[in-house]
Order: sequence, then C-alpha cells, then structure tokens
Amino acid sequence: MAFFDRVTQVFDAIVRPRSLRAALLMPYVVLTLLLALAVGYLSYRASVQAVISLSEQAIDEIAKRIQAQVDSLLTQADTRLYAAAPLDDIILTLEPGTLDAWRQKLWQASYSTDPEVTQFVYFGGVNGRFVGIERRGQHGKEWTSMDPEQPRVISRFNGRQGNAVEVGQEAAVFDPRERVWFKAAVEAARKAGPQVGAPAVWSAIHNNFRDGELSVARSRAVFNLVGQVVGVVASDVPLAGLGAQVAQLRPSRAGLAMVVQADGALVASSMAAQQKRNAQGQPTLVNADNSEHALVRAAWAAWKTELAAARQQPLIAPVTAFSFEVAGRLYRAAVGGVGPAPKDDLLGWTVLVAVPDDDQLVGVRQAVFLSAALGTLAAVLVLLLGLRVLDSVVGAIRQLQVGAQRLGRGELDVILPSDRRDEIGQLAQTLNTMQTELSTDRLTGLTSRTALHRQVAFAIEQYRQRQQAGGAAGPKRQFAVLFLDLNGFKAINDQLGHDVGDAVLTEVGKRLRGVIRPGDVVARLGGDEFVMVLWRMDSDTAIARITSGIEAALALPLDSVTSQAGAADLRVGTALGVAFYPEDGQDTDSLLKAADARMYDHKGHRAR
Repeated sequence: MAFFDRVTQVFDAIVRPRSLRAALLMPYVVLTLLLALAVGYLSYRASVQAVISLSEQAIDEIAKRIQAQVDSLLTQADTRLYAAAPLDDIILTLEPGTLDAWRQKLWQASYSTDPEVTQFVYFGGVNGRFVGIERRGQHGKEWTSMDPEQPRVISRFNGRQGNAVEVGQEAAVFDPRERVWFKAAVEAARKAGPQVGAPAVWSAIHNNFRDGELSVARSRAVFNLVGQVVGVVASDVPLAGLGAQVAQLRPSRAGLAMVVQADGALVASSMAAQQKRNAQGQPTLVNADNSEHALVRAAWAAWKTELAAARQQPLIAPVTAFSFEVAGRLYRAAVGGVGPAPKDDLLGWTVLVAVPDDDQLVGVRQAVFLSAALGTLAAVLVLLLGLRVLDSVVGAIRQLQVGAQRLGRGELDVILPSDRRDEIGQLAQTLNTMQTELSTDRLTGLTSRTALHRQVAFAIEQYRQRQQAGGAAGPKRQFAVLFLDLNGFKAINDQLGHDVGDAVLTEVGKRLRGVIRPGDVVARLGGDEFVMVLWRMDSDTAIARITSGIEAALALPLDSVTSQAGAADLRVGTALGVAFYPEDGQDTDSLLKAADARMYDHKGHRAR
C-alpha cells in the first residue's frame, strides 16, 4: 500500500500543483522527458536495426574473405603441380640422368611471391625414387632418394644455380609408394583411365614424413608416352600455417573464425587449439564437439542442427547464415564452403564465422544512453538534439553500410567518413585503416602485394569481359609487369644495419614512383623485390625507356647511404625482368613468375 500511496502523491503533485510556476513547469518537464525517452527508444531501435544489418553483411564478408584466403592457398598447390609437371611436358621417370631436370622444375614450381612462405614440391616414382625441393626465398633444401631401400639424402643450397651441399640423411627409409598422397593420385589415375593429364586430387590429412606435422597434399599422377603411370608429383599445405592465417582473421574481440571438416575435425581456428598429441606423440586434429572452448562446441552444434533441418527441406535455398545463443549471448554466424565437394574429392571443409551481437552494439548503446542522460538534465535540448542524433546516427551507419558493401565488391578507393568522434567514427576510422593496411606496404608506402594482385586481377577481368562482349580488344599486349631485384642491398643491410636498409628501400620506392606515369603501379613484394605494372605499355621501345629511367634513377648516390660513415663505396643496382599480358601469362601469378624468370636471366647475363 505504501508504494501506491507514493504514486498517488506524485500524481497529485503533477495534476494539482501548489503554485502556478509548478503548474506550468511540471507538465512541460514530464512531456519533454517522455518525448526524450521516446526519441531515445526510437533512436536505439533504428540504430540496432541498422547495426544488425551492417553486422550481418560484415560477418558474411569476413566468411567470404577467409574462404577466399583458404581457397587461394589450396589453389597455389595446383599451380605448383602444373608448374612442376605441365601436361605437355613429360619426363618419363626419375633416373640419374633426369635428376637435374627435375631439380630445375621443382625449384621453379616452388617459387612464392612471399619470401617468408616455405613451399615444398616433390616427385615420387613408381620405382620408389624420390626428389623434393623445399624453397624459402632463394634458399632451398632438397630430399633425394635414388635407391628406394636407402634413407633420403638431405642437401642445402642457395639459388637456382647453387651447388647442393649434403647435410645428412634421414633415419628411416622413405618409400613414396606407401604414402597417402601417392596412393590417392594413382587411384585417381586408375579411375580416369590411361591418359595423359590425370586429375589432381587431395590426400587425406596425414602426418608428413619430414617432421610428423599435419598436412594435406595435392597430388597428380604423371604418365609416359604410352599412358603408363611413372610417378606422382605433389605439394604440401601444412595445417599449422593455415591455422595461423585464420587466427589473424579473427572477426572481433569475442568473435570466432574456424575451418572444419565434415566430421567436425578442426582444420583451423582463431580461438581454440585445433591440434593435440596422441599417445605416440604425433599431432592429431581436435574435433569441434570436444573442443576446450564452449563457443566452438556451440557453433558447431548449431551448424549441424541447421544443416540437418536444411536436408529435410532440399528445395529451400542452402543455409549461409544463422544465429545461436551461448550463455545468454546471441551470436550471428555465416558459413562458406572451401575446396571441392566431398563427393568429388577428400576436401569439403566449411568456414564458420560467429560474432556476438553485443560486440557490434556496444557503441550504439553508449551513444543512446548518453543522449537519454542529457535529456533528463536539459529537457528542451534533449528533444532537439535527440532528433538530430537520430538522423546523425542512422545516416552515419547507413554510410558505413554502403561503404561496407563497396568494400565487399573489392573496391580499393573506398574512404569512409571518419570525422565523427564517437564509436561510429572510430569504427569508420578502423575500417579506413584496415583498408589502407591491406592496400599499402607498411615500410615504403608503396602498393601492397595483396592490392597488386587485386588490381591486376581486376584489369584482367575487365579485358576478358570486353572480349566476351565483342568489344575492341585493343593491342595484343594490354600491360607490362616489371620484376625488380636490388643488387648490392644485402651489403648495405649487413654493414649499416636494418634501419639503414629500411631507409634505402623507402628511398628506392620514391625513386621508382618518380619514373612511372600517373596511374601506373609500384608495389613491394617483400625484401628487396619490387614490381611495377605499366598500363597500356605494349612496345619494347617504351619499356626500354622506362628501364633506362629506372637504372638511371638508382645509379645516383642514395641519401640514406651517403650520410653514413664509411659507406662511400656502397651502391645499389637492379636486375629487371618484363612480362606482358596476355602473351606471357593469363593470371597474376604466371605473369610474376615469367617476369621473375627473366629477371634472373638478366641478372645472370650481367654476371657473365
């Protein structure tokens, strides 16, 4: 009864005030507070809906990016296979007389645009012989076994022309014919029939022979001229490296990104361990059902439930997004497939991304609650400012939504308005920073490797669309790719230190930008390797002018070196290689490989 008595007293004070001032002020304050609360509620609801819409698109985009990243790693394995053993270039078997030829092929096939990434390409013959090259930049390691009953010999070498130096032998005897990648390729060749060009297949996840770590291998049988299988060429994709890349793509503070096999085995995860050691000390995959992290278990269980329900209604579109709860928190999730379907191959991985709603809504809630607090102190201002905040917040979120859609389409020049000082402005600034980091090399400010691939791929796609539409194709050479490697940089780095080396790379980048035309691209691949893309550059004469300009620009003393004591004799030069699209390659990787090979030819010619 005391509560109702108190409510009655408040109502009497509002309706029957004791003074005229109170009679005029009280209804106005109450009405204004109600309007402020209504505006705050509408602002909150509109903001929540806009942020949820943006969040769903962002989660879907993150899933697609992880899917594209994993697919890119898997596709590179195919590229390495066909570089090592093209369909129209047949080496009958691995004999002593063909060992050097196999070494050259495997060295070229193991090339990577990232000098920090290790690539392993190898060949095993039906006679039990084996040769494999593990390459990281210009450093290589070789495993060779010309006698199937003897352990493999391990050698090290530097550069494609470097002499291999034996460093030891493996303890156990390695027989390639007993490995899962060999058997999978031979079985695929048997099913396809006696023909040149058997399909490439994925092996089951297995412990590789070198260090026992988990890997999945892409392999393909190689035939002789009469259609007999003489061996298998293969390349590894280590799961540890794949897991590290997925961990870097964690979608939010409390979000989850993972790659899962159809049976629930965790291939990669941004949040929980995906591998454990068995009784024999070998790594094995952790099943998502038994993960140490509750979110991983819940996300996998929710996806299995969604998948089971979808299979009951096969005519409905496949599920790509769903939601679930963990400990009272609502998570929104998106999924995508990776690699070939299970019925066609042993892969069939699923990318799953889950982000809690409160990760996305925290900024909006703070802004709305602040507006409500101000409304209780200044009713009239709250009423006016509340409407303004509503328009401002929703408008800003809509701008972010449009920007996110453009980013999802792969546009590189998206600049989101970030002049706001609240969480929405911070979110816009974060997206701008992320976009800049993705498209810019941190050290030199040049175009990044990722942005270079996207720009060249976009140009190639535009050219193909024009051809398909029947438009004018233009000159045979659409653009040129120049691969540059600095000579003398290692000496500067070793004698003057990495800080001076970084300054030299930055100065070289500025000089290269001064040589090219507006609109052309200068990118740094890593280390002292640079790439230039010259649009509408189709003649050898024009290329010669550019290369002469590059050599002249780099021949001048470097300010970052001449200022150092004892560095008067230190200079940098360059070796260049040129490739044209489409005559030298149909995609970015093949163009870079062609330009890289010609750069090495140029460097070798100068050395002679």
